[in-house]
Amino acid sequence: MLPSFRNLSIATISKPYILIFPVIMAFSCGKEPKEVDFLSVAAYVVGKEYCNSNEAEDYWIVDCSVAPNTPQLGGAVMVDGTTYVNALKVKELSEHSKIIGARVLFDYRVISPNPVVSENCTVDTPIVYALKELFILNQFELR
Repeated sequence: MLPSFRNLSIATISKPYILIFPVIMAFSCGKEPKEVDFLSVAAYVVGKEYCNSNEAEDYWIVDCSVAPNTPQLGGAVMVDGTTYVNALKVKELSEHSKIIGARVLFDYRVISPNPVVSENCTVDTPIVYALKELFILNQFELR
């Protein structure tokens, strides 16, 4: 036979929660809120370097002008005849984002202070760009 819930009232059910709530509040009071230790920026994928015979080692070029009022993080570069004024290099771009025009949100802690130029290329006619590198923590596809 199933138990009957007809005799249960709101007061009977809520008594344990009324006792637990002050205990939870006592442990959480006085603690500082967690500070976020990374920054985020939205970007368009605009191109790719061609330096290594293993394309997984090449940089991808992203333009950080998706969102309005994005601070100047990168530099100016011309890719396939189009000039981008807030461009950066990234490695380890996810496979589904390796499409020109894809919009991606990056979480990061570090952007190199100076432009990085790819060296020791293994292809005959390398295409490289002198841009700062963004070191990706997380990445998300924007739609």
